[in-house]
Amino acid sequence: MGGFFFMKILLIHTGRVGSRALTRALSKICKYPSKEEPFQLKEKSQRSKKPSLSYLKHLNSPYIVDNVISHASVDFHIKSISLFDKTILITRREIKEQAISYAHAWKYLQDINSWHKPYTDKVSELTEEEIQEQLSILKNANRNLNTIANECKLPIFYYEDLFSEDSKGLKYLFKYLDIEYKEYYRSDQIYKLNPRFRYRTFAKNKSLF
Repeated sequence: MGGFFFMKILLIHTGRVGSRALTRALSKICKYPSKEEPFQLKEKSQRSKKPSLSYLKHLNSPYIVDNVISHASVDFHIKSISLFDKTILITRREIKEQAISYAHAWKYLQDINSWHKPYTDKVSELTEEEIQEQLSILKNANRNLNTIANECKLPIFYYEDLFSEDSKGLKYLFKYLDIEYKEYYRSDQIYKLNPRFRYRTFAKNKSLF
C-alpha cells in the first residue's frame, strides 16, 4: 500500500451495487475496521443513528464507512467527504436491473437477515408498478450522486465494472485508493470481488445482484 498508511475511506452509493462485499473486502485487505450503513433507520432498533458529522469525525483512523446515499441529504454527504482521505462513489449503469433487484428486495427480503443473502429470481412475480416505483427512486438517487461527484470533483465507479469477468474496474479502483491490487482478490472466496458471488441467481447459472 502506498500513499496513506492510515486512511479513512468513505463509500457513498445507490442500493444493490455490491457495496457490502466491497466494504468487507477492503476491510480485510487493509486490516481496517468498518461501519456498514451507520445511518440506516431500523424499525424496533435502538441502534439507528441520525446522520451525524460529529460521529464520522470522531471515528479513529483508519476506518471504512459504507453510506447509502438515501440515508442522508446531499449536503450532509458533501460535508462528510472532507472528513475522509478517499471517497468512493458507486452506482449501476443498468438502472432497470438495479430497480428489479431493489423491488425484489423490498417485496421479499424485508427481514434484515435476508437482505444480503443469495436469492432465486422472481421477476415474473413483480408488477410493473413495483419496478417503476424503484426506478423513480433510483433515478433521483443517481441525480444526487452526480451532484456530489460534480461538486467534489470525484469519479463515479460502476457495479458492472467492479464485479466483472475481467479485473480492469477493480484495478482502476485500487489505483485510485493507492492500494496494491492482487489478482487473487477476485478469485478468493474470502474477498468475494467476483460476479459468481452475486445475490440474484437465475436458472442456467445466470446471476445479478
